[in-house]
Amino acid sequence: MMFRNIWGVARAENDRFHPAACLDYTTTAGIFSCMSLSTTIRPGRRLSALLLLFAMAQMPTRAAKPPVRLTELPGEVQRLVNRIISVDNQIRPGFEAYHRTLDRTKEPMLRGMLAKRTGLHEALAAVVARRGAVRKEAIAKLQAKLEKMGEVYDRLDNEEAVKHMRARLDVLEEYVDVHRDCNEFLETTLKDLATLEAERDYGDVDKLASELPVVETGKWADTHLVYDGNAYLATMDRTGEMLVQIKDPREKDTFLTPAIHFARLEILGGELRTAPQKLLGYLKYPEAAVQQPHRIVLGGLVEGNVEFRIVYQFEREGITITAGYADPLGIEYPTRLTFDTRINPIDGSDAMDEAQKKAAYGKYYLRLKTESDRLKIPFSEKKVEREIDSVDIVGPWKSRKVRIKVKGIDNKDLDGWQRTAFTLEVAESKSVADGFTISYKTGNNKIKGNRTSISLRIQ
Repeated sequence: MMFRNIWGVARAENDRFHPAACLDYTTTAGIFSCMSLSTTIRPGRRLSALLLLFAMAQMPTRAAKPPVRLTELPGEVQRLVNRIISVDNQIRPGFEAYHRTLDRTKEPMLRGMLAKRTGLHEALAAVVARRGAVRKEAIAKLQAKLEKMGEVYDRLDNEEAVKHMRARLDVLEEYVDVHRDCNEFLETTLKDLATLEAERDYGDVDKLASELPVVETGKWADTHLVYDGNAYLATMDRTGEMLVQIKDPREKDTFLTPAIHFARLEILGGELRTAPQKLLGYLKYPEAAVQQPHRIVLGGLVEGNVEFRIVYQFEREGITITAGYADPLGIEYPTRLTFDTRINPIDGSDAMDEAQKKAAYGKYYLRLKTESDRLKIPFSEKKVEREIDSVDIVGPWKSRKVRIKVKGIDNKDLDGWQRTAFTLEVAESKSVADGFTISYKTGNNKIKGNRTSISLRIQ
């Protein structure tokens, strides 16, 4: 199958350098064949003009002709394009079936074929880059010559000479356009073949649950999950967000502030991996609202058919959370997972100035453990951002002490956006007393066998 005019554009090339491989730059004789130098150059500028004409005399001697716009891709590009299309035709049926079912057993075979496709596209990219570099160099040379000819053009005052020079400048400018159009055409070809064109719709999307089931009436109305621990009460709503309230150690049925929020797990996508991906729905979840569970699993899909799973384990002293995700084969931009634990502001802190916060919360502090250090940070501290292993929160809950910890991080083979980080963050204009976030981010692309866990312990 030939790959011609698929964008409705009749621009391409036949050999290594065309278009403009045989560019005919106007010669001095050709430009001025019907002119007399003594009559066409303004008096007083003859010497400088003659110097410019001498430089132009080094150009080729053939008369300028309009450039030829070709109508097909060059041979080596066309052959690579045809091979990519052939591989796509082989992959597409199995690839579309895989996305309909997300049957992971099909991945090894598809992964091999996609790797072959990637290799062909990289080869095409190298050819396009090489040819583009040749044309960019030719454009630079043409523009330099156009500038010199333009200087001569500005000094002409004979109407016929101006007319002839303008015609030749127009031809060279068209050559520049042809070079640019050809590069654009090849780059568009490369971009349009960057990913496999195939349907990626999950087949049972109508069966996904957009929300978790909840209790309809009574004390726990609109609640999906309730767990009553020794020192805390955890409730989860229909969206998957969990609120953890700390019990007063002295007064029964009384809760202390601030509360702790476990946000809903998010998948970040896009080229920079910063855009939250829309939830398509839950695949796995308790079929009814639950109380005092030992363990629950929430699994589902976000746009792009990225699968996620988060497991909550409940004990009397606290909660342990593990989370993972898996990109489908053929995704354009790999994603990453983020899960935030938010500590709410202490009631009334927003109305205090810095001196009042120091007086009110002088005995409150965070004890941070990092890979190489241990730090004690007062609640009046502003703008904190540190990767941590754990944090002990002391003060706000009377004699209660809260520890949030991550374990099992393995960054041995990961770096950049893929590495896992557990980061405590206080906004620049805020203090610890105004609330803070502990953010878990990872790009390890594992949904099973993920050993990293986040634990909350309350004493």
